[in-house]
Amino acid sequence: MKLNLSDEWCLAAADREGDQEVGAGFVAFDPLVSKSIKAEPLIDRTTETAHLAFGRLVNLLRRRQSYTIERLAQRARVDIDELLLIEKDHEFRPEPRTVHQLAEVFHLQPRALFLLAGSSIPRGDLLQEVVKFAASSEPVAKLSSEEATAVEHFVAVLTEWAEKDSPAK
Repeated sequence: MKLNLSDEWCLAAADREGDQEVGAGFVAFDPLVSKSIKAEPLIDRTTETAHLAFGRLVNLLRRRQSYTIERLAQRARVDIDELLLIEKDHEFRPEPRTVHQLAEVFHLQPRALFLLAGSSIPRGDLLQEVVKFAASSEPVAKLSSEEATAVEHFVAVLTEWAEKDSPAK
């Protein structure tokens, strides 16, 4: 597909943007200001909580299946260092491909994991479930029955949300 846009149209569109930051693709919805601008990160608490829940969910699901990080990286065909960052750094933004691969390995709706990984902000009841899960899922060596229950409940909520909120086919 080829777009035929005149210079005048592009300049008028740029004028309408004013002083707003403009971007495209994954960078466009990244809440962190580009490192080249040397500004402080702009992460709100909701996004931090979702990232924390994403990292904990990956950690618990990995442990539930008795995978080491190395084994999960092999199964998902992703980099080990990215998995380490996902589990340990709540400000880390994983690549979309990684999120999709993890959804496949864990048999989850990719849309639900993309939400937790930062592609949008959870709202309403789902936000409450994200916060509750993040608060109740402190990592330990082996899943306790409470953690196993928390993981099962949260996966069910994510799956239900993704199916309910999906556009009609």
